[in-house]
Amino acid sequence: MYAFLAKLRYRIAGVRLLSLVTVPAMIALLLMGLAFVLIWMETLREEAAETLWPLDISYDTATSFLSVVATGAITALSLAYSLVLVVFTLAAGNIGPRLLKRFSTDRVNQVTAGLFGGTFLHALTTLYATEPGFVPQLAIGGTGFLAVLSVAQLIYFVREVSTSVSIDDEIAEIANGLERDIGRLIAGGETTSVTLDEDRIDFSHTLRTERSGYIGHVDWHRLATLAAEEDVVVKFAERRGRFLIRGQTLLHLSDAIGDDSVAAMRNCIEIAEARSMRDNIEFSIHLLLEIALRALSPGVNDTFTAITCVDRLSSALAGPAESGMRQQVMPDDDGVPRVLVPGMSAADLIGTAYHPMRRASRDNVLMARHLADALVRLAEVARDEVRAALEEHARLLLREIEANDFLPEDLAFVRQRLAPLLEPGAAAEA
Repeated sequence: MYAFLAKLRYRIAGVRLLSLVTVPAMIALLLMGLAFVLIWMETLREEAAETLWPLDISYDTATSFLSVVATGAITALSLAYSLVLVVFTLAAGNIGPRLLKRFSTDRVNQVTAGLFGGTFLHALTTLYATEPGFVPQLAIGGTGFLAVLSVAQLIYFVREVSTSVSIDDEIAEIANGLERDIGRLIAGGETTSVTLDEDRIDFSHTLRTERSGYIGHVDWHRLATLAAEEDVVVKFAERRGRFLIRGQTLLHLSDAIGDDSVAAMRNCIEIAEARSMRDNIEFSIHLLLEIALRALSPGVNDTFTAITCVDRLSSALAGPAESGMRQQVMPDDDGVPRVLVPGMSAADLIGTAYHPMRRASRDNVLMARHLADALVRLAEVARDEVRAALEEHARLLLREIEANDFLPEDLAFVRQRLAPLLEPGAAAEA
């Protein structure tokens, strides 16, 4: 039951595309319920209603006012959803289709749609309860307040929509999330100090997946507890976010376990239909790469967007380059290491980010120059083993641009930028 509830909670949190429906629906229903409450309060004691709402609104005025507010609210709701769809279209075409999940979770969009829908339902409910002999003054006052609030929200919504497709802001948001995820795995950070010598453990037993998909959410505490109960050490065969086919090895075990524990361990690991950027460093890097490569394509030709991605990637990779990546080991409640998760080294992260960038910049001197600056920037803070990887990237970048017909002055310019990472002879060639 614990595993089921944990997985259900994660799935509810992960239904990002539906959040543009569920959140506004809840807000709208709450505002509709508020109308019933105000009407009920007024039926209990009309004298109290007169005290709380001093204006005396006639039946004809009330029906006209409520009709206008309901019509305006539903019109504004249609406009809001139309603008959101336009934003989705622009984001999919200009930034990247995988970012639609991020736009669908924008709280401004959700609150705006919920407020407009709730104002419509509130006015409609109040209009239904209004009769010549009973004019719910409190509910009408609530409708007026919601109308004023909707106008203010509409102005704010238009402002937010105009800036929501700013590509620099989206790059910064993705990069900030990437830095947070990497920060939790940097050696010497505020994480567990438990280590495990996996070479001394015989992971000869395996647990295979029963379906194809991506390795998603993992209930680490429950998995470590199950491993402790069976007195085994568990090692993931692949990293988070990797795709597995049905029957492929999911876990390596230090000893055999019972069938009940096998089923329980499988329930701790979600095999998702699609990748998510939550706690998935590699996927976040791929998002920035997608934006950069799309910007460098002939159809877009926006080098400065790609340069922004390079700059933000160098910022996110500075921590691993300086401190390295810690071993991902999850202990049980007694502090005994039980779960080993394969991770990426700093050199792997840098290679994932800069190999595609280097290939895409082979005919773009401006991009090559900024790639060189990013490599030198990282080298200033990198440890020795990471610096060796950066020097190799510098040599590859130089070979990449030399393969094209650049002017000697352009080649000399890039060599000059790479000089701190190249051997004196290679840097001095003209």
